[in-house]
Order: sequence, then C-alpha cells, then structure tokens
Amino acid sequence: MVECNKRQNQKRDLVADVKRIHHAGLQVQGGFIVGFDSDTPTIFQRQIEFIQKSGVVTAMVGLLQAVPGTKLHQRLSRQGRLVGQTPAITRTARRILSRE
Repeated sequence: MVECNKRQNQKRDLVADVKRIHHAGLQVQGGFIVGFDSDTPTIFQRQIEFIQKSGVVTAMVGLLQAVPGTKLHQRLSRQGRLVGQTPAITRTARRILSRE
C-alpha cells in the first residue's frame, strides 16, 4: 500500500475493518494488484491468507499495468523496464488520459 500511496489503509487493522463492515450487513469485495517492485513470491500466499482471514466475499487479482502517460509508465520507461506494449491497452489509455 505504501508503494501506491494508499496512506488511508496504513496503520489500520484491515481484517477487523472488513469484519466490522460484514457485521453491519454489507459484503466486502476486494481488488488486489500484484507486480509491484516490493512484491516477493510470498505475496500470493499473503493475499490468500488475508482474504480467508477477513472473509472478503469476492477477490479480484490483477497485474500491475504501466499505462502510457502515468508516472509509473514514465519511471519504468526511463529504467528500460518496458519490454512491449499491448495495443489495446495503449489505445484505451490514450482515450482515458486524453485532454481532448
């Protein structure tokens, strides 16, 4: 969460927060992204444990995307870490990020 500036989620007991929401009668759906520089191979098991312990009803896991025009894309490009572009993602990103 630190790497993507999710400060609002730091220093919280997220398992207790999810359970509190469930207790109020709502279901929690979680979106999880993998592929950050700080991720280690243990990220997958840690996510499974969090999802099971907290009782997240629906968990969606996605790969980190370096969308053109973002700071992440610029940084990875400067570092020579982009090995290719997916045309569909590039076209979509241009439409989303365009100021037209």
